[in-house]
Amino acid sequence: MTPIAFKGKIFKLMFNAKYVLDVLKVLENEVTTLGYTGSSKPFTLESDESSFCIVLPYRVTG
Repeated sequence: MTPIAFKGKIFKLMFNAKYVLDVLKVLENEVTTLGYTGSSKPFTLESDESSFCIVLPYRVTG
């Protein structure tokens, strides 16, 4: 397990882990930045200037 650096408020994020793993498999840098702008909005995974991916969250009711 790799330590992470975190800035901002604690949040919960629901997504299909398979989609995130698919993205992480193709990113070539050891450092990946996750960008998050709010509940029910897409988040980004970026490992360098040429690698930028968007992952859509899914909604959970109840």
